[in-house]
Amino acid sequence: MNESLLRGSLAGLGVATVLLGSLAHDPALTTTVETPTHARVNAFGRGAQDSVALAPADDRLMVIWRSARQHEGRAAVRGRILDADGLPQTAELEFDLGQPHGDGGSAVRSAPHTWASWQGYPEHGADRVVWLRRLDRADAFRVDAAPGEQLAPTLVEGTAGGVTVAWLQADGPTLHACARSFDAEGRARAPRVVLGAAQSLAAVRRADGRTAIVWAAPAPDHAGTIRVAHVDAAGRFCGDSVALISGAALAPSVAATADGGLALAWLQPRDASFAVHGALVDARGHRTALQIAVPAPGQHLNAATCAAGAAGQVAFAWNEHDLTSQRCRVQVRRLGSSGLGEPVTLAPHGALASDSRCRALWHGDALAVAWSGNTDGGAEIDAHVSLLRPQTPANVAKAERLRAGWAKQATPAAPDTEAPHTVTHGSAPAIPHDPPRFEPTQQPQPEGSTPLAVGPDFTFTAITNTGWSPPDPHLAVGPNHVVTTTNGGLAFFTKTGTRTFFQTISGATGFWGSLGATNFVFDPEVHWDPWANRFVAFACERTVSSGTGLSYFVIAYSDDADPNGTWHRYRIDVTAAGGGGDIDSPNLGIDQNAVYLTADFFTGGQKYLVFMADKTPLLSGQPLGTTRNLLISGSQSFGLPVLWGAGNAMYLIEHFEAAANTTVRLHAITNALTTPTRTTFTLTVPSYGRPVTATAGTSSITTFDARFWSCTFRDGYLWACHHHAVGALNAVRWYQVDVRNWPGSGTPALVQSGTVTAPNAHCTFNSIAVNSRGDALMTFARSSAAERISIARTYRLATDPLGTMRPMRIVANSPSTTTGSRWGDYSAVAPDPADDDVLWYTHENIPATAWATVIGRRELRDWLTADVATLSAASGGAVAFELEAPSASAGDNYLLLGSFSGTSPGTPLGPVTLPINFDGWSGAILATITSPLFTNFVGVLDANACATAGLNVPPVPPLNGLTMHYAFATWTTDWRFASNAVGITFTP
Repeated sequence: MNESLLRGSLAGLGVATVLLGSLAHDPALTTTVETPTHARVNAFGRGAQDSVALAPADDRLMVIWRSARQHEGRAAVRGRILDADGLPQTAELEFDLGQPHGDGGSAVRSAPHTWASWQGYPEHGADRVVWLRRLDRADAFRVDAAPGEQLAPTLVEGTAGGVTVAWLQADGPTLHACARSFDAEGRARAPRVVLGAAQSLAAVRRADGRTAIVWAAPAPDHAGTIRVAHVDAAGRFCGDSVALISGAALAPSVAATADGGLALAWLQPRDASFAVHGALVDARGHRTALQIAVPAPGQHLNAATCAAGAAGQVAFAWNEHDLTSQRCRVQVRRLGSSGLGEPVTLAPHGALASDSRCRALWHGDALAVAWSGNTDGGAEIDAHVSLLRPQTPANVAKAERLRAGWAKQATPAAPDTEAPHTVTHGSAPAIPHDPPRFEPTQQPQPEGSTPLAVGPDFTFTAITNTGWSPPDPHLAVGPNHVVTTTNGGLAFFTKTGTRTFFQTISGATGFWGSLGATNFVFDPEVHWDPWANRFVAFACERTVSSGTGLSYFVIAYSDDADPNGTWHRYRIDVTAAGGGGDIDSPNLGIDQNAVYLTADFFTGGQKYLVFMADKTPLLSGQPLGTTRNLLISGSQSFGLPVLWGAGNAMYLIEHFEAAANTTVRLHAITNALTTPTRTTFTLTVPSYGRPVTATAGTSSITTFDARFWSCTFRDGYLWACHHHAVGALNAVRWYQVDVRNWPGSGTPALVQSGTVTAPNAHCTFNSIAVNSRGDALMTFARSSAAERISIARTYRLATDPLGTMRPMRIVANSPSTTTGSRWGDYSAVAPDPADDDVLWYTHENIPATAWATVIGRRELRDWLTADVATLSAASGGAVAFELEAPSASAGDNYLLLGSFSGTSPGTPLGPVTLPINFDGWSGAILATITSPLFTNFVGVLDANACATAGLNVPPVPPLNGLTMHYAFATWTTDWRFASNAVGITFTP
């Protein structure tokens, strides 16, 4: 579009010509702009540094971000002040100093004071709340005492050193846009203002001193209208809200323009992704719409933001996920006097935060954009600020100074070594029914409560939001109990879903607190030791001064098969063994004689510690006995199993991180408690590559790499799984490897592998386990731009064709959407030692405004399942059946029948017996099997030997209290398979 057309279209909508005049003479837009210069602002360099935001600080820049330098397990809110050229004027600042630690935040300079705000957790209570702090004071305070989650705070400069805070407030399942103004002393100027139901919001100060708050109002299709309302300097609501953008609009961003108006950016659904749209709104409310970016095939766009300068500059930025190259980059497009300029790649290996905090602003003549990622395509996630300046001699010199000032140094890796350790230990009973001081108000749901399952599996809610993100759920199963853990909690359940125990795992009152583990205890696992018939709990611990502090393993054994009793607990200092205080991503392996405690370390280069201990003393609470350790340099994040059945060694499996790989590396550790020896073998497998960033609605989910998130060893076979990219989406891959007496006389061989995909959706964060017959179950998360994250599972029987899994089933949806970039990271599947036909699994979802974990149970001998166990006699209802016959039955005919007269002795059908008694209801089904009452009651099994059927029951009050049973049989020339029976009871 040329300048005259742009002027005409804007003038027709009443936009002030002063904006175009400024644009036409702005040297930043009319002069060639050089390649952007980047500043990595975080000094602490281990773990993700993300959710980066900006604020002007007089003639300087203030940066605020979420740091993995965690305190007592919660991410810290860090910041830094940069000078006019982008160089640091301060060390890394702790914004949430001594206060509940936060999950990202916002900052603003309101002269003469600097303020920061973040969402975090109070010491007592479950819901996240918004905190506010003036940085020259140590204390933070809550912005409002209303109950319910408070999320996504953004700060706006107020008058006389004060600020206005806007946030999302949960009222039941609904979020509302709220605001409150404070004076320079932190006193509220007025009660909070509730503006309207909202999915997301953004705020900015206009030239007249009012705070403009824009939000996306919810709608049935999860996208709605962008509205605006104003709060004056005294914190009062200035009249009704106004609709700015109608239709399917999401995640708005806002900036104040030079003419007293607003610039907007937002996302609009388009195909399987989003288009980036923008608008200019003048002081009278007239607007012009701009289409900023449309996704190309294989792309996903999100995190739209905008910036407007005092000289009339306007720019838009967004994330562009190229799913083919498996990279995310930050794109920028500026609005000039002749229209929208061409998109410019600002950061080829980075991402804007996917929320509405300030991520771009004008800093003098430079456009400053905050993002996380790296500049070289590596694995680090650092906080960055990029500056785009006109290409003048003075600015070229500034850029060179900036590059030189932020140079990074690399440290070489160390060879394999063994180093000493110290240990404390003790035995203590588990504390029953620990008070819910760190739990959300949502409680575990026992069997018979509102169903969580979409499919046939028995499921219940387990640990709910503990204040940690992500939860990293894990579980183990014993004869009568299920033990599960997350970051922040450990819980025991009966197999019907009744909770018998909960305790935090961190702090002085935590599970290992009596041993001194009062720091950051995280990434826990629980396992069933099939050799000792005990539960084992395990995690790693860092001291608060991570990187220069200490690293520990913490482990505990139950004294018997009932977890509700005494646990023998140990805390092992492995700082010297691992070579640093930055322990991460632990895993636990178990064999007949030893436990294998492993973790990643990064000081001096990436390393993987394997710590081996004789488990005999652990079973009775005695001092730690024989130990050995290996430090493997140059690699990290192996898969490590529990051995169900004797093996020649402890087996580990390692992925590779290139874009495409056709091998994995197996490691075998022998002589673990004498002279440990590590042997390796390179195994050829089907090609896999790095996973792409997953999408979940408007959010981007970090998938890290193709590491083996889960593996198990059973009776000579190593099973393992990971996620990886298949084209533009992620898939979950699994393997079965026959170790064939390696590292003795044989060499390992790949028995089978398979890849599970979902149409137009990502499958990520998977785990796997098997029973003694070789039946395997895998659970994972699935999501897309159009699909909130759900919990899915699939399984295979040992008799199924090699390389195949049964069709996936979604077992728990997420009614709410995630706003963060983390999910998982772990999940777990476990066999039931008391029932070889049963496999259990756990993963996470979002039932309200925060995460919860779900435990599921799949009984593999049940070939027929129904999604409900009761029907209303008064109103009727529908039943969905799933039929899964042995794989040898693929292509067979099937017949589904029902009975009101019970299951014994059953109905003989040639060589098989259908486990229901043939009666008048059975005959009625046969006589009317093509009626709408019975959907697909007769048919042909598909290639997976599966089918679905439906029963549609009208109101029949006399049936109240009766139970009908259903079963199916298959045949070719004769009957050859009969399923189990499923009962459905009529209730009032």
